Amino acid sequence: MFWGLQIENELFGLRVKATMYPLSFAILTGNLKATLTSPMQWHTVHFNVEVTVMPQFVTLVRYTQQGISKIKESPSRFDAAKKAAEAVGGKVLAWYLTMGRYDAVLISEFPTDEACAKFTLSAGQLGNISTETMKAFPEQEYREIIGSLP
Repeated sequence: MFWGLQIENELFGLRVKATMYPLSFAILTGNLKATLTSPMQWHTVHFNVEVTVMPQFVTLVRYTQQGISKIKESPSRFDAAKKAAEAVGGKVLAWYLTMGRYDAVLISEFPTDEACAKFTLSAGQLGNISTETMKAFPEQEYREIIGSLP
């Protein structure tokens, strides 16, 4: 007998449908509608998932003279930085090499401001980059902040 889980998820105004085989557990965000399927039956189960979204950060990166002189080591240093972010409970979401005033932009999420500070300070103390980090508020939080103004 073949079982599967069909999931419908609405997140940020987008409706996503997925079928997972074999039956397994997935962590998804938002309000979910899950349908347990078998070859002969359909069972619909409705449940809500409480979501804790970690704060996101935008880090502007500049290579130091030391960092640019060892630029070929940069990919392995970046891999180590991703592991360091995970070690403090964070995650690197995106990395962009840029042209202009800054050499790169890093988008990340961390459970606390302190965890982000620990990560960026530990990366900076190696001497290969200097950083400027800003806390980022996604659109929904932006709307709530603006909506709360007197």
